[in-house]
Amino acid sequence: MGGTIVNTGSKIGDNNVFYTGCTIDHDCTIEDNVFIAPGATIGGAVTIRKNAFVGLGASIIQEITVGANSIVGAGAVVIK
Repeated sequence: MGGTIVNTGSKIGDNNVFYTGCTIDHDCTIEDNVFIAPGATIGGAVTIRKNAFVGLGASIIQEITVGANSIVGAGAVVIK
């Protein structure tokens, strides 16, 4: 979608949806069937496993792994 940024070194799987204005920083791994909602910010070296959903405006700091089938709620700040 418009305004989405995916920085260098990131690995992107299949069937993902990156909604308007989300940011995926450097060296991230986004597995298959991941949905990242508008305005979400994914820090560097984050791994998001398959079938996960990251809600509207959520933030995930660097070097975090979000497990398969997880839901990160709107406005959440994931620090561990």
